[in-house]
Amino acid sequence: FASSNHVIGFYKQTETIDAHSPRRPDSYYGLSKSYGEDMASFYFDRYGIETVSIRIGSSFAEPQNRR
Repeated sequence: FASSNHVIGFYKQTETIDAHSPRRPDSYYGLSKSYGEDMASFYFDRYGIETVSIRIGSSFAEPQNRR
């Protein structure tokens, strides 16, 4: 599932997060991607359909912040 970094975008830039941090969508777009991740989990739990969710972000030549 093509998710987005907007799923966790509502954290402050100074906060350090990891793979176990709760989702905090920063927009309706992020909320819809969070819902998609939940749907993927639901389909696995209900029907055994395996999925991979990748949160697509941005890339820059130099880091823009600590994340």
